[in-house]
Amino acid sequence: MAWVLRDHPAPEISAAILGTQYRTPYRCDASSASAIRHLLEEEHFFVIGCADLHLLDMLTPTERKRQGYIHELIVTEENYVNDLQLVTEIFQKPLMDSELLTEKEVAMIFVNWKELIMCNIKLLKALRVRKKMSGERMPVKMIGDILTAQLPHMQPYIRFCSCQLNGAALIQQKTDEVPDFKEFVKKLAMDPRCKGMPLSSFLLKPMQRVTRYPLIIKN
Repeated sequence: MAWVLRDHPAPEISAAILGTQYRTPYRCDASSASAIRHLLEEEHFFVIGCADLHLLDMLTPTERKRQGYIHELIVTEENYVNDLQLVTEIFQKPLMDSELLTEKEVAMIFVNWKELIMCNIKLLKALRVRKKMSGERMPVKMIGDILTAQLPHMQPYIRFCSCQLNGAALIQQKTDEVPDFKEFVKKLAMDPRCKGMPLSSFLLKPMQRVTRYPLIIKN
């Protein structure tokens, strides 16, 4: 008999919530590991660190897939928050100290970046607590209530996304007209933690992330 973990109904994400329209260790031998990997890839299941395979066998295919999406949400949220913090450290603060931009221009590019960080730190903390309560090697029973509580508080994304084009235009203008700015930003992006991505790519992440939530919830 399959053991099914039930979640709260996924909250419906709409323009009223975010103000935007959406376009839509387990150890085993090499042979077993290969078979397990194939199974997980076939079902698009992200390894959740269950205590053993007996627990996975108790989950229905639908539940295994659901656990995969929950794991994806937690892991990608951690990576996203890390990226937000890197932007502040690697780009925003050095640009403020460089005198290549005025205070107003820095604000035009980064808008309310600190508020975005605070929003997602709250969400990430809630997800981590739920994971810890469930047990590090156990399935997460539910996260719908967390999303219902946290996503409506992401109003700062409305302001950032509405100002994003202006910030991108300013970066392009400065890059074309001020050689020192171009070289300085290029040098900042050489930090290994940027993994080759320029500032402009990092500034797209908030829009990409906020439009990703409805897709994860839907799945």
